[in-house]
This record gives sequence, structure tokens and C-alpha cells, in this order.
Amino acid sequence: MFYNKILEIIVLILSELKTNKKANEIDYNALSEIGYTSSEINSALAWIFSKIDTDSNFLKNALKNITSRRIYNEEERKIFTPEALGYLIWLNETGILEDADREILIDRIFLAGYSKIELTDLKSLIAIYLLDIKDINDIKTRLILENNGTQN
Repeated sequence: MFYNKILEIIVLILSELKTNKKANEIDYNALSEIGYTSSEINSALAWIFSKIDTDSNFLKNALKNITSRRIYNEEERKIFTPEALGYLIWLNETGILEDADREILIDRIFLAGYSKIELTDLKSLIAIYLLDIKDINDIKTRLILENNGTQN
């Protein structure tokens, strides 16, 4: 799915930034070499820049070190596969998912009636949530959709 790939690229770029690299020091060609299209890379960058534009503390929050941990209750641990829960924790600890975002996602998963959530399903839900794919007239959504091409 196109949006899952965008999320993967966002994760890769923010992980690079977390190692104290500057945006212009990241090798974006390496992303192309591992199979991402320029459309997917541009969409990920558009999302990151839109987050920076709407939240001046976004990068600071995304790059901060986590000092506390959330304890997942028994019901939450039952519904997530270990891989899915690990990914959710990792996204939160890297700052890609804020605490409030994580809680909203968990609530939505329970309300949707999942009996078990696999990593692929979780990635799709997170991509849809983070990329805010709901309003076709929203500028951020249009930027992402306009970049949905297949050529490099």
C-alpha cells in the first residue's frame, strides 16, 4: 500500500535525524536504491514539512529522548501480536507517534472490534491516522495523493 511505504520512509528519515544528522545530510538516493519511488519519498517529505509547518516543536518532540514508559494492560497485550505491539512502542519512543496519538489508535482498535491486530494491519491504521487521509480537500492530503505516481 502506498501509504504504508510513506510511513516507512517517514520512520527512516526521522531515525536518521535522531542520529543528529541534518536533513541535507541524509542520502535520499539510498531510499530509491532500496526500492522507494521518488513519489513516495516526496510524499513523506511533504508530510514531515507539513508537520513542521503546523507544529514548530514537531522535530524537537520527535527527536527527544523518552524518559518514561507506558505499561500495557492485559487486554492490550492480548489484542496486539508481539510484532505489532513492539512497532507501536518503537514509533512512540522515536517520537513519530505522540502519547495522545498512541492512545487514540489503541482506542480505535478496540472500538473497531479487532480480536487480534497484526503488524501489517497496524501499519495501515497508523499510516491512515498519521497521514490524516480523510479529507480530499485538505492540502496535506492533496499533496500526498498528487505524489501517488509509479515512476521514479
